[in-house]
Amino acid sequence: MAARSFCTGEVRQWGILAKMDKTMNTTSVSLLDALKSFADAQVSQRGCCTGSGYVRELIRKDQDRQHLRGLLLAGAESAPTAPVDGDYFESLRARYW
Repeated sequence: MAARSFCTGEVRQWGILAKMDKTMNTTSVSLLDALKSFADAQVSQRGCCTGSGYVRELIRKDQDRQHLRGLLLAGAESAPTAPVDGDYFESLRARYW
């Protein structure tokens, strides 16, 4: 999975730095005072450049979480294979170490 810079629009993957496409749309979000204060505090504490960068990172994390959930559900629904026991892990160790 690529490591994303919080606000700069950069993606680091396999040691390669690439600029992401800067084409963006604008969406307004209304926040209660308590949520706005929390978001502003997160921007300050994390060293983010803007509230927009913070919101984009939250959305990316949610996308990653949903992707992982899909993979886990697909795995749970798949047909069982060989049992995962001590012999299974020993075979992995023998193969990769």
